[in-house]
Amino acid sequence: MNVPLLRKYSLAALVTTAAISLSAPVVRAETLHADGVYFGASGGNNDGHPWALFTFEQTLGDSDIIAGDSFILGDIGAAGNGRINISGGSTIHGNAYYHTGGSYISSGGASITGSKISNGSTDSFLGQGVTDAMTAAAHAKGLELAPDAQTPSAGLPSMDLVAGTNDRYILTLSNFTLTNQNLILEGDASSSFVFNITSSFQVSHSTIFLTGGLTANNVIFNYSGTAPVVLNSANMSGIILAADPLNYQTSSVQVTAGNLPAAEIIADKVTLTGGATIQGIVSP
Repeated sequence: MNVPLLRKYSLAALVTTAAISLSAPVVRAETLHADGVYFGASGGNNDGHPWALFTFEQTLGDSDIIAGDSFILGDIGAAGNGRINISGGSTIHGNAYYHTGGSYISSGGASITGSKISNGSTDSFLGQGVTDAMTAAAHAKGLELAPDAQTPSAGLPSMDLVAGTNDRYILTLSNFTLTNQNLILEGDASSSFVFNITSSFQVSHSTIFLTGGLTANNVIFNYSGTAPVVLNSANMSGIILAADPLNYQTSSVQVTAGNLPAAEIIADKVTLTGGATIQGIVSP
């Protein structure tokens, strides 16, 4: 048996149909194991609060777009260009950190309940987050060579995947595609899942359930492809990591509608539309 892959901060057992709560994310207590995937500054801000979104914005013209009555509960961080565009009645229930020289543009009745923070100290921390995200992605990808890793697959081998107590489920697959389906990830608080996805990552009108006490901070979707990650009316939790060192400058996650009640998205840029909802991973 193996020690848990990741224990970033504690989290109550949940399934992905959990309702959004307006309680503020609490400070995480970070603990590493010998084989742990460490997210560092890409896992939370310099006050110790977890990100809901963390973006690199490395390509000219990149920006984060939050539109169409979308809702974020948690802090967001934008490195690189440092551009955040929020519109159409959308809300950030948290703080927005962005690189100096960037911008926070709000229109159409959009709002933020926390602070807008942009300074030299923040620049340094955001820049470190980009490096830490790439390191985490490389570490997660390297786990595909572990003796207990599953045989690589073109797609998901089953709609019910199980990791035992103090065990991990590591799977490399070219296509992670769910359309009008339910995927069950079963484990307990000591279990972990890592999906290394190399070509296509799309979840449409589907739900990923975490059951048996499995926590969202122990589920990593590590994507290294070049096409955008597309989540359309998806209901899922976990860490979506699109920070492959070869492709991190162009990685994109597009979320339309749907509910991510315990999640973090890490990518070059993120677009939320259609009333999409994301809540950062929080402790009870």
